Amino acid sequence: TAAAKPELKQRVAEECADVFLYLLLICERTGIDLSQSAADKILQNEQNYPVKKSKGSARKYTQL
Repeated sequence: TAAAKPELKQRVAEECADVFLYLLLICERTGIDLSQSAADKILQNEQNYPVKKSKGSARKYTQL
């Protein structure tokens, strides 16, 4: 795993930071509330993938 190799972990951390900063820039420029969007997506996923139907399955919600 990346955690077992400090140099790999550092490179992955730098890439994650790049993606995160770019995402924040996109949200700032488009007026998107990232926290609210994430909360909305979590609720949508809970509806689309109820645990009783989807646990242990890789199927799309339309196939559950």
